Amino acid sequence: KPLPLVVWSHGLTGTGDEHSLMACSLARKGMVVALVQHCDGSSSRVELGDPEEPSSAPRSVLYYQHPDYANYDVHHRQRSCEQRADELEDTMKRVLGGDAGVLPVDATCVVVGGFSFGGATAALLAHRQPKAFRCAILHDSWFHIELKSRGVNVDLPSQVHEHGLRLPSFLLTSDQFAKWKAVARATDRVRERSHPAPAHAVLPGTVHGNFMEVNMWMPTFLTKLVGFSGHVDDPHGTYQELIDHTAEFIAKHAFD
Repeated sequence: KPLPLVVWSHGLTGTGDEHSLMACSLARKGMVVALVQHCDGSSSRVELGDPEEPSSAPRSVLYYQHPDYANYDVHHRQRSCEQRADELEDTMKRVLGGDAGVLPVDATCVVVGGFSFGGATAALLAHRQPKAFRCAILHDSWFHIELKSRGVNVDLPSQVHEHGLRLPSFLLTSDQFAKWKAVARATDRVRERSHPAPAHAVLPGTVHGNFMEVNMWMPTFLTKLVGFSGHVDDPHGTYQELIDHTAEFIAKHAFD
């Protein structure tokens, strides 16, 4: 039987690898998961090369590209988000075209998702092609850029804020982002402009870092020390809760 496909976008300075535990958990539930490694300079490190070339071919490496904060370009992240959405779409097409090998993938049962900047990226692709996806999963999405020192307040991505989403979507948010007024208001604007109304939940006591897999890699005392764990008692359990919420929403909308 063909399997549902989930295409996933990582956050700013992240990599596709940082969502591997979630991907494995979804795969155990009967999904094919494609973790995209973005090539726009937003990843901490990505190898560049022609995907048609053999894996042994020499590849260049692109590290995270810092913006020029002294002369900040307010359109920089919008352009980056659009390139990332293109890459997400290209990955979907490649997997549906056979790049998943022998795995049978259901082209009528595709889910798009992402974390942070990846949430904004997934939202943009979902806005562009609502009929291509059964649903969208948006983890602690970076829907607004606020740089007080530069007087920058920009919604991201602009198309989603203007038109909203037109497919079932799930916005799972940290306590930190829910209390960050500029980001919370931006998230509310996306929800208000979307139809059907997105499902929305806030994980109590969490910060942006609770959505990162590092909480499963490092001892709890260390993640708390560096501020990745927020005020939750069990970061491992919180991350599992995040995965469970995600799997339940996908199962509701993607499995016939």
